[in-house]
Amino acid sequence: MADPKSVAYVHKQCLSKHSMMTNKTYRHHTYREYIKYIHGLLEKNNRKVIPSCVVWYIRGRWPDPDGNHTGYKPGSDEVEDVV
Repeated sequence: MADPKSVAYVHKQCLSKHSMMTNKTYRHHTYREYIKYIHGLLEKNNRKVIPSCVVWYIRGRWPDPDGNHTGYKPGSDEVEDVV
């Protein structure tokens, strides 16, 4: 489970940097800031899965009006399991 302090830190970073953003922009920015806070800067196409508790917190804080969310997109070098 993610450290609540790290989620709160990322939340404060988003609020302090931007005043006029859409919920979608807030969500994506918060995801990026969370990954940077936990893993540091990543190279292009190096993706990390965000814990579901963090994703649900962020989605709850900045919901999409239609409930549409993209979800995790694998990097170009990742292979998806096909069932």
